[in-house]
Parts: sequence; C-alpha cells; structure tokens
Amino acid sequence: LGTVVSGPFAEPDGLRADSHVLVTTVTRGGIFVPPYHGRVQVEILGEERENGARGLVPPRYRPLPNSPVVALDDREAAEVLHTEGDIQLGQVVGRDAVTVAVPSDRKDVLPRHTAILGTTGSGKSTSVARLIQQAQAAGCAVILLDVEGEYSFLHEPTEAPAMTTALAERGLAPTGLSRMWLCHLVGRETANPDHPSRAAFSLRFERLSPY
Repeated sequence: LGTVVSGPFAEPDGLRADSHVLVTTVTRGGIFVPPYHGRVQVEILGEERENGARGLVPPRYRPLPNSPVVALDDREAAEVLHTEGDIQLGQVVGRDAVTVAVPSDRKDVLPRHTAILGTTGSGKSTSVARLIQQAQAAGCAVILLDVEGEYSFLHEPTEAPAMTTALAERGLAPTGLSRMWLCHLVGRETANPDHPSRAAFSLRFERLSPY
C-alpha cells in the first residue's frame, strides 16, 4: 500500500520524436501509445497482512520494476483511511462518494484541543457549524463561546444558494440545530435578538476569585 506524495507530473515527451520505436510506428501507419504519459512519486506505507488483520507490516522488499499499480476504489479507500464514525465531517478530496466521519466516543480521534485554520472565506465557520451539529446529533454536549455572534443563527437552516446547491448534490436538506439556547450578558445586545430561546445572565464579581 502506498500514497502519492508528489505529482503527477505530465511527461508527454517521454520518448524522443526520433526514437526508433516512434519512427517505426509513424512509417508503418500504426498506433503507438508510450508506456507512460507522466510520473508520480509514491511512498510505500507497508504490506497488508494476509490474515486480514487490520494494519500494515513493513515491506520486506521493494516493488519490482514495471510492477502493476492498482488504484483503490471508494470502498477500499474508506477502509484504509478509517473514515467510519457517527460524526460526519465531509467528503474525501477527489472522492465525493467517501464520507469522512469520526467516532464521538474515542478521545484519541477527537483530542482535547482541535484547531480549524484557514484563510478568510475558506469555510472555517461552516466547518465549525457542521461539527457542532453532528456532535449534538451524536449526543455530545456543546458549549460555544461566540464573541462575534456569527453562530447565533445555527438553529435556522441555511438559505445561501451555494450551500443549498451543495447539499442537494449530496441528497441532504438544510437543517439547523434541534436544541439551542442563546445566552448573553445583561446589558449587552446579541446578534440575534429574535432567538426563541434567548436568555440574559450576569456575572457576580464578588463570586469571582483569582484562585
């Protein structure tokens, strides 16, 4: 089992135009396809165990020259990437049929600290909203500290045309959070004053301690 780490690099001129095999093909009017049109660099991950046990063993030998290369299908890719779980995040890049999910009951998969990084408009807020919705559906308690107010409408289905189109392509309907309470400080406004479960709270400074 290997993974592509570099490439693919197109090399349509892998054979010189004056090479013997091409000259012979052109003069005889045949059709010739070079043995390769590009190249990739593949890192060998290991060999699959013959008994079907999960996991790989270090390779004993390097692959022989001209060894056949077979691309994994969607089912095999899902097994190799371990995409099973009850919290669905999205699709594998290049494989729309393979859904990426993580199990909510394994702390080694969802660590205590997770960062979602990206440039402006790359989809960080959408990813966070999806993670919150899926975590709630899996029975996890979610507390969100939102200082900008951009998540105060998570209970409402999206109406953005780009999002609804993307969801329809995957057979999904826009949905919001089924249970959501919006709390804000007394004397401060919220980005969604019409939220049905909005409540104000206060902090008693005499109850706060630096210890």
